[in-house]
Amino acid sequence: MIIIDSDFENGSLDRAIRLGENWYHLKLRPDTWYWFHCRIKGCKGREITFELTCADISYRAPGYEAGKGRWDFGNGIYNRPVVSYDQKKWQRVDFVEKDSTMVGTFRFRHTFTEDEAYICYSHPYTYTDLKSYLQRIKDNPLIKIETLGKTRNGIAQPILTITKNKKNKKLVLLIFREDADEVTTSFAAEGLINHLLDKKDKKVNQILEKYIFKIVPMVSIDGVIVGATYSAGYGYGGFRWHESPAPKEIENIKEATKRWVREGYKMVVAGKIHGGQQLLSDMPKRRPDIIVSEASLRDVLVSTKDKYWNPIARDLAIRPRGYFERYLLDEFGFKICFGTHVQGGEPDDAKKCGKGLAKAIIEYLKIYCD
Repeated sequence: MIIIDSDFENGSLDRAIRLGENWYHLKLRPDTWYWFHCRIKGCKGREITFELTCADISYRAPGYEAGKGRWDFGNGIYNRPVVSYDQKKWQRVDFVEKDSTMVGTFRFRHTFTEDEAYICYSHPYTYTDLKSYLQRIKDNPLIKIETLGKTRNGIAQPILTITKNKKNKKLVLLIFREDADEVTTSFAAEGLINHLLDKKDKKVNQILEKYIFKIVPMVSIDGVIVGATYSAGYGYGGFRWHESPAPKEIENIKEATKRWVREGYKMVVAGKIHGGQQLLSDMPKRRPDIIVSEASLRDVLVSTKDKYWNPIARDLAIRPRGYFERYLLDEFGFKICFGTHVQGGEPDDAKKCGKGLAKAIIEYLKIYCD
């Protein structure tokens, strides 16, 4: 007997409806208009077809009606869901198509070789994955792992401090995964952190002698755990920085930033890193975009030639109230800030994109801040 559920970390599904022999409709939760992550049992040796219908949110995001912009851009499918038997190794499903008669409906099928499998919209990166990664790097002498505070649901929110000189007061602040569904961001965070911990890289060593990096690797922890498209119970948290109180995960960062300023730290550059909701499979890689509020920052980041990091610049003199960049400007008069999207075709590609971003930030620090 086939059993389909989402009763696990990051699981996301309303229910599965049996349409026929080895044919199921996956009904999405109201807070996940395209995202799903479910488990299927009793599937060994079966070729099973799944279909789902995306919600129409064109009223909020023109161009994203009925899944367009998540599954396709109107010129063919590029996203293929992934399957795993152990939640560690993931592979693309065998086949995916867009239904030509029902708007926003997508269908995919796969032949399973084990009796229990996990199926996800794209390669997942959970809070448990983050904790496992932090456990692997915690003994590195360059890093200190602390807790910013608790989320609304009582989950510890980690922050990383990376430096070679603990007396450093010149601060670089980076935050990742402000949106729970942007999985590429977490893989890129690993790539960026790994590069900063590379003892063999002379440029890294020189920068860490002079600067201290504060990195929040996952902002929307509650959303990641429950498999929400954005932050669990908060809606979209990315433009709520001016609220008092803001969503708890954001409030934790705000309070820490105020404390660093009181303690005499001088913020040199700050950045928020977003990313795609899927690791692109059938679509050519897009360059990540970068929004900047200071010309010299743009010049360095755009001139950084890297196979995986080659951004398109978009100047924006001032962000609307509510955004991370505008909050730093209004609260502290700080404007050397950027926001960007990372990308990748597979997890390793996204990690390399994060490494490329790290190299770009280091170049900026060397040229403009030393």
